[in-house]
Amino acid sequence: MLKFKCIESKWVSLVLSCISKTWSTLFLIFFLVYLIPASQANDLKYQKGGAMVPLKIDLQSGFLDDTVVLKANNQEIFHKKGISTDYAIGRTDSIEIQVPKSLITIKITVPSRQLSDSVVLEISGRFYLGISILDDKIKFKTSNEMFLYY
Repeated sequence: MLKFKCIESKWVSLVLSCISKTWSTLFLIFFLVYLIPASQANDLKYQKGGAMVPLKIDLQSGFLDDTVVLKANNQEIFHKKGISTDYAIGRTDSIEIQVPKSLITIKITVPSRQLSDSVVLEISGRFYLGISILDDKIKFKTSNEMFLYY
């Protein structure tokens, strides 16, 4: 009888060890998938329910070795250093995010030039925003159609 309890105890210990490892793995997966926000935040996940639509933001002309930070509703969605306009096509960089159908505030900061500005957009479907720097001022261009670059 004593021998049986010893074997049973080892078996129970092994099973508990496996369960513990499984739960640890499941918790890690849950943590990585649901609790850590995306570094580029390409999805404004704070919106529950409601339809999400694409917003494409093109950094167009006027950038020269600049640091650029973009925020959508105060959530950072883009942060890059040393970006410059490719004047062969008239575009610097772009990002596409999913946003709710609603009013969205897009803020751009160019710390390398001490520039900052924002625009409020009423999003009801796919939307395009072009941002340029012209005469040390930020210019916004909006469209329901994709910008063309050559």
